[in-house]
Amino acid sequence: MVAAYAAVNTGITAATFFALREYAVGPVLVHTAPWTQYERRRRQLGLSSSNDSELTWSEIRTNKLLDTAVSGAAAGGLLRVWRSGLRSILPGAISAAALCTILQLAYNEAAVARLRYVSKLKETGQMPVAPTPPPPEPSERVPVAQRILTALGLIHVSDEEYLLKLKRTRAVYQKRIIELEQQSEAERELKDVQH
Repeated sequence: MVAAYAAVNTGITAATFFALREYAVGPVLVHTAPWTQYERRRRQLGLSSSNDSELTWSEIRTNKLLDTAVSGAAAGGLLRVWRSGLRSILPGAISAAALCTILQLAYNEAAVARLRYVSKLKETGQMPVAPTPPPPEPSERVPVAQRILTALGLIHVSDEEYLLKLKRTRAVYQKRIIELEQQSEAERELKDVQH
């Protein structure tokens, strides 16, 4: 019973937070905030015609921090008022904003670490390549799990199609890594020139 209550409580909290961030706070900030990340998001939505600039490491680290803090404060305040009354709005807003911001920072740092790791693998030529599996035998029976997934409307993708999709995704990430490496190198050279 306690686990079910915790699951429902977590679901309500998450739904409130993400609904506020994605449908209220985020769009308002995109339309009004003057900072670089919001200008970039305006361009992605076609609301601005400014030149595209490369994403910096600091922009990756600060991605959606303001959205998350404001949404966390609003969701935390609303949910605390609902549970404990009006006097608890400020403590709920402050603690939820702090927790959500810390989690968003951790997520952003993980994204930076992942990009740096993949970049290092690419530099050393250690990028793993998935082996091509042998084609299935024509006489193989369709597994029960496969039949259930088909009945639910999930389409089977062949290994070749999936591998092609992974290669396309890898190519996009490799291009982005090269851009970030060039930007990082330019920033290092600029720092060296300044010192």
